[in-house]
Amino acid sequence: MPDQFLGRAILDLAKRADICPLPPIVTSKQSEHTGPPVWMSAETLDHKKHFDRKQVAKAFECLMTALSIDQPANPRAYLLEKIVELRGTGLVYWDQLIEPSRRPERPIRPYWLVENDPWDDYVPTKEMIMASNAFNVRRLLKYGLCEWQAGVECNRLKKILVIKRLTRATQRRKREVKRNMLTLWLKWTTDRNNARRHAFAVQQKRVDRRLLHTVVAVWLRFTQEMKAQKAWLKSMADKEDEEEQLGTTVAGGAAISVEDPISTDMPWDLRVHIFTFLGVVDLCRCARTCRSWYDVVQDPTLWSAVNFSSLQQYTSDSVLERLVSKFRPVVTNINLQGCTLVGQPTCFTLSECSNLQDVNLAGCLLITDSGMKELVQSCRSLLYLNVACTKITDLSLLYLATYAMPMECLSLAYCEDLTDAGAISLSSGVGCRSLRHLDLSGCRRFSSEGFVHIIKACAAGVEALLIDNVPALHDVVLQAIGQTCCGTIEKLSLDNCVQSSDKGLKAIAACVDLRSFTYTHNKMSTGSGLRSLLRGAKGMNVLDIAGSRCALGSEGLLAIGVTHITTLDLSENCGIRDQEVKALCDAASKLKGSLVALDLAHCTGITAVGFEMIFRRLTSLTTLVIRGCTGLEDHCFVGLDETQLVHLDLSECLIGDDALFVLGQCIRETLTDLRLDGCIAITDYGIQSLVKGCKFLATLHLSGCANLSDDAVVAIAFALGKGKIGTDEKPATLSSLNLQGCTGLTDQSLQCICASNPNLQTLNLFGITNITGKAAERNLATLKRLRHLILSDDGHIGLGSVNKLRQKHPHLDIYFDSYPL
Repeated sequence: MPDQFLGRAILDLAKRADICPLPPIVTSKQSEHTGPPVWMSAETLDHKKHFDRKQVAKAFECLMTALSIDQPANPRAYLLEKIVELRGTGLVYWDQLIEPSRRPERPIRPYWLVENDPWDDYVPTKEMIMASNAFNVRRLLKYGLCEWQAGVECNRLKKILVIKRLTRATQRRKREVKRNMLTLWLKWTTDRNNARRHAFAVQQKRVDRRLLHTVVAVWLRFTQEMKAQKAWLKSMADKEDEEEQLGTTVAGGAAISVEDPISTDMPWDLRVHIFTFLGVVDLCRCARTCRSWYDVVQDPTLWSAVNFSSLQQYTSDSVLERLVSKFRPVVTNINLQGCTLVGQPTCFTLSECSNLQDVNLAGCLLITDSGMKELVQSCRSLLYLNVACTKITDLSLLYLATYAMPMECLSLAYCEDLTDAGAISLSSGVGCRSLRHLDLSGCRRFSSEGFVHIIKACAAGVEALLIDNVPALHDVVLQAIGQTCCGTIEKLSLDNCVQSSDKGLKAIAACVDLRSFTYTHNKMSTGSGLRSLLRGAKGMNVLDIAGSRCALGSEGLLAIGVTHITTLDLSENCGIRDQEVKALCDAASKLKGSLVALDLAHCTGITAVGFEMIFRRLTSLTTLVIRGCTGLEDHCFVGLDETQLVHLDLSECLIGDDALFVLGQCIRETLTDLRLDGCIAITDYGIQSLVKGCKFLATLHLSGCANLSDDAVVAIAFALGKGKIGTDEKPATLSSLNLQGCTGLTDQSLQCICASNPNLQTLNLFGITNITGKAAERNLATLKRLRHLILSDDGHIGLGSVNKLRQKHPHLDIYFDSYPL
């Protein structure tokens, strides 16, 4: 009801109730009123003075406030009751009729009873009418001006259209002229190229004849050497046969003869094939067993590829010379990675292997520039060279540029003594022009100009380029990659290159054949650069942008959603939220059918809602890493029933037994690799629920799960060990088990694991102090396939027990140490 009508109703009710005028109302502060305008009528002024004198507005304010707070069903009866109640009071306040607990902060007051209205009886003056007419004239002029401007703009657009048509016609005529000229030029160049091709073919025939003559001469010389060696071996064999015929007799005078099936029953090719699975040390031991095995070990095919990387501390220059010099013509591949005792003499030994194609010298700190010169100058067939983490200098790059013409794979990673001078030397020679793999990671003394020199000279046909951990890498290097390698490069790694920006990513977009791209920990690039890259490299399969700013926001993730990427790494991006995940899933028209591996490790900004969207929409996933995602909750795993996950990493997540129960129900037949390291809330019940459903686990990591006891390990042993599924026999599937830090386990756990899982290859018992040495000796001896064992000496397992295990299992790699302080 409007205020004026309600006021009339109150006055009418007061008149009917024969109520005397209300006493004056005491207020905390009297309103100050200014005088009325000069043009206000006397009658209107008299009415307002009457209201002020009788204090009707104050009484109306009190009744209006009570009526708005109580809101009765019958307002008239309510007002009559309240007016009668006010009649007998002396002083009246605006909140007098309201209970103290329901009193508002201020009263309900209508403006027309509180203050004088300056607009009562208002009549416009002559000046105001003139101002209104002027305003209308201006408005009409404005409308006319707008219509005139629209006409001018229309004429201007017509002129622009005519100019555009004339320009297109001129350009079309110029293109026709150029096309005619280009046709004549193409005809001339075709004739000239045919003449050159014929001349090159004639010259190539001459070169082939000379090369054939050289190869035949070398082959004849090699066959003569082999004949002489064969004759010497035959004489030695005859001499040993004569000694064996003498025999050895025992007390009865009978001769002892021992024969093995490898020496007597197997064909020669099969014997050699069996020995190819042995390493250098095993071959040397077999050569000392008997004469027949010695002959097999001397077969040249066993020594074409020699691997010394497992004998790092035992490999020296003299050892290498004795083993390799005998088979110099047949050695093609040699691996000396980590052999810190080999140096310049080794390079001279390898230089005698004329057919050497693959050399790995990574970590050989004694290799010098002179040794590199001898190696690349003598071995002209060298295709693969790895000198990562060595002390070579710019002089070695000069030798590579001079002699290494057929080189295809080169690794200079973490060679900290290389500078821009070496880069200029490498770019100025004729060598290393056919590279398909180039690794320049960690070469921090190269400036951007040095990288540009190498890329423009040597990377024209490169397929894989690695420039990791070079913080000073700028956009100019990426632009050189986009210009030089645009037609061949398939793999590009720029890990921890923090100075590049969107400009560099847009330059790499020219590499249309790019399949794998690594661009981690970059804070300068944005989603715009990533979108440009993915628009150019439409065939990309592997994308690693862990910790990079370009993964934040919806723009980059929307660009990822419309690609056919199979492996995506978004780890260590705390800024990724649920809205970005929703944008990725909504735009995943192609991604959801191709993405098989997703890494979201330490993406703490994603909550349970985001993970539910991932589980329900990206159903083609087989590998999922969500390590350290604190927003993950137990109920999120309900959506995994539509996926076919094989590898799942939930380490350091705040999940409990309910999550493992759901996992056991959803992906029971496909999951083979599960990592739960650091999930401290997991108990025996969760593990038992998990292994009841997931009976095909091959890898299970439970390090740091201190709440587990022997009951959990017993359930693992019998669920993943030998058994039956229905009527079918189930083999033992568990091959790797990590129980580090599970302090509640005892000898019972080790006994059950060893008895039920004979295929176990890796076992981590570090930090479990309740397992005794006798139990370890007795139970671990039954694991014939165990290759890696980790123990700690803080418990009851001593060094004596470890030594006994090493004697019984010479192939077992045992790590035995204490907890760091």
